[in-house]
Amino acid sequence: MEFDIAIGEIILVKLAKELALCQFERTQDNQVFCLYKQKPLRVRKSNIVIATKFIPKSDYEFQTFKNNCQNLVEKIDIESLWQILENQNKPFTLHEITDLYFSEKYDAKSIASMAMLLDQDKYYFTYSNDKYLPNRASDVQKIKDFHLKSIKDKEDIISLVTKMDKNVLPEKLTPYQQEFLTHLKKYAIYGDDYKHKNIIKPFFLNRKSDKSIQHTIFDLLVNSNCFNKHEPIELHQIGGVKSLDTSWISEVNSKNSILLNSDRLDLTNADIITIDDETTSERDDAFSLKNIDGKLEFAIHIADPSTLIAPDSELDKSARYNSSSIYLPEKTVPMLPDYFINQFGSLDPYKNRPGLSLLITTNLNYEIEGWKIEPSLISTKRSITYEEASIALRDKENTNHKIITHLWNFSNKQMCLRKQNGAMNFQTQEMSIKINSESDIEVKVLDSRLDSRIMVSELMIFFNSSVARFFTQNNIPAIYRHQPPPYILENSGFDFNLASKNEISKNHYLVRNLPKTKLTEEPLPHYSLGLQSYVQITSPLRRYSDMVLQRQIIHFICNGDILYPMEDLKTLAYGTYSRTKDIKSVERKRQRYWLIKYFENTLKNTISYQHRPCYSAIVLEKGDSRTKSLVQITQFGVKQRINLPSYCQIGDKISLNLLDVDTWHRTARFAFKKENVN
Repeated sequence: MEFDIAIGEIILVKLAKELALCQFERTQDNQVFCLYKQKPLRVRKSNIVIATKFIPKSDYEFQTFKNNCQNLVEKIDIESLWQILENQNKPFTLHEITDLYFSEKYDAKSIASMAMLLDQDKYYFTYSNDKYLPNRASDVQKIKDFHLKSIKDKEDIISLVTKMDKNVLPEKLTPYQQEFLTHLKKYAIYGDDYKHKNIIKPFFLNRKSDKSIQHTIFDLLVNSNCFNKHEPIELHQIGGVKSLDTSWISEVNSKNSILLNSDRLDLTNADIITIDDETTSERDDAFSLKNIDGKLEFAIHIADPSTLIAPDSELDKSARYNSSSIYLPEKTVPMLPDYFINQFGSLDPYKNRPGLSLLITTNLNYEIEGWKIEPSLISTKRSITYEEASIALRDKENTNHKIITHLWNFSNKQMCLRKQNGAMNFQTQEMSIKINSESDIEVKVLDSRLDSRIMVSELMIFFNSSVARFFTQNNIPAIYRHQPPPYILENSGFDFNLASKNEISKNHYLVRNLPKTKLTEEPLPHYSLGLQSYVQITSPLRRYSDMVLQRQIIHFICNGDILYPMEDLKTLAYGTYSRTKDIKSVERKRQRYWLIKYFENTLKNTISYQHRPCYSAIVLEKGDSRTKSLVQITQFGVKQRINLPSYCQIGDKISLNLLDVDTWHRTARFAFKKENVN
C-alpha cells in the first residue's frame, strides 16, 4: 500500500485475533504507529487492510464511524452474497465483493464493514493471497457441522469442569467429556510437557489461584475421585506397567509339570533356606550347605522363571515392557504377575521350584577347590529374615547357627579377596518407608552394616561373578557390567582429609568420584567390586535383563549352543536399560513424596514454632555464592541443600530445624541450628 495516509485518518488494521479500526499517526521504517482504544499501537505496514480517507474531527465522530460500521456488519447478508458468487468458482478481491453488494454507492464505511464481516466469517469464504474464494456448498455444511460440534464440545467441557468444581462428575459422561477427562489426567501427569496441553489450558487460564494449572487439575481429579489423593504420577510418567489376562497360565503350568519331572539336578531334599526382608514376596535366592568327607559344599540357588516363560510369549513381552519390579512405599508393582510369582517363581518353603544352582566345594578354610553351575529343582525348608539370620550367627543354640556361620565365613573370605583386588566397601544409608495410613508413616534407615545383609550381598556378588567367568570361559555372548577406575573431579573444592573424618561424608566423596556402571559386550573389570568381569543374573523374578541372561546360560548348559546371539542380547538388554533407570528414579521420587508427607505430619503435631522438629545431619559439600551446601540427614539417609555458615566444614555434624514443606513440589525447608555445631 502506498503511504499517502493523513495523520488522524481511520485505517483498518489486522491484529492477532481481529480487524480493528485505528487512527493513523506516523510510519517509521516498516512500522506503522497508530491509536487503538486511545492507546498507542505499533504494527507492520503489511497489516493495514484499507485506509478509509476519513479523518474524524473528534472522538465522537470516530466512535460514530465505528458504530456505523458495526451496524452495517450486522445488516450484510453474507449467505446471500455467497450464493451469488459460489458457482463462479474463482476468488474475488475485497473491492469486487463490496462493489457487487453495494453497487456503485459504497463508501469507506461499506468497504471497512465488508472487510470486518469477511474476517469474522467462519463458513462461506476462504482468504488467500489478498482474495476471497467462495467455499463449495458441501464444504460450507461441513464447516457448519464442525463449528456446531465445537460449540457443543465446549459446552460439554464447561459442564464437566463445573461439576468437578463441585467434587462430582456428571452422571453420564458424553464421549467428548470422556476424551477431555483423559486429557485432564494426562495434563495432571505431564504438565506442560503434555503434547495436547493447548486443549486443556484455555479453560483454566483465568482462574484466580496460587496453584499451577497442573496442580489445580490434579486436585480436581482427586476431589472428583478420578485420582487417589496420593496418586503416583511419577509412575504414570514412565508409562505405568503392562498387566495380562490369565491365558498364559495353562502353558506355564504345563511347562512347570514337565520341569518338575525332568532330569534336572534334584535338590528338593536339601536343607535350603532363604534370607529376606519381612515383607519380601519375590524370594529369588536361597542357600544350602553340605559336609562331604571333610569338605564343604556351599550352594547358592536362584529361582528360574526363564525356563517357564517362552521367549516372545505374551508373558515374556509383558516382562520385557515392565523391565523391572517397582518398589514404592505404598505398594510393590511386580514385573511378573502375582500369580506367577506365587505359584511358579518365588522360592517359598516346601514349594518345588525350578532353579539355577551354583555349587561350590571348599576345604575347611573356605578355600575354593571347585565350582559348577547346574539347572536344578529345589524346595526351600525355611524362610528367615535378615534380623533372624544375624541372631542365628551369634547364638550357637540357634537352629540356623551352623549354616549361617559357614555362609558368613565363606562370604567374608570372598570379600577379603575382592578387597585385595581393590574392591571398595561403601556403607551407604538406605531409607525404608512403611505406610500404615496417611497419618501413620514409619521412616527408618536400614542397617546396611547388618552382618546378614553384608553376607547375602556378598553371596550374590559371588554368584554373578561366577556366571560372568562361565560366560567368558565358554565364549557365550553376554551383557557385562563395567565400571572404569575413578576420576578426581577437577576444582571440586572437596577436601578428602576433611571428608574422611566422617564415614558418611567419606562415602559420599568416593561415590561421586566413581564413574557410572556401563553395559558392555566385553568382560571388562568392575572397579568398585574388585572383579575382572561381572554380570547381573540373581534377580530374574524382578529384573528382565537377569532373566534373559539366565535363559542364555541354562540353554547353553542343557543344549550346548547359544540361544541369543549378541545382537539380540544388545536389543533386549539396552531396550530395558533406559526404563530400568526410569523406574529407579520413580522409586526415589515416591520415597521423597512420602518422606515429605512424614515431615508434614510431624509439623502438624508440633505444638509451637519453638518446638519445631530438629534433625542431625552431616555436611557433605560446602556451598558457594551460587549453590547451597549439601548435607545428609542421618535419621533418614536423605540429602538436602541448605544455607550454612562459613565455619561449617565437610564432615561436621550439625542440627537442622524443619520449617515447612511443599508436598506438591516434594520439597522441605530446613534451617541451620547454630547452637548445636560440633
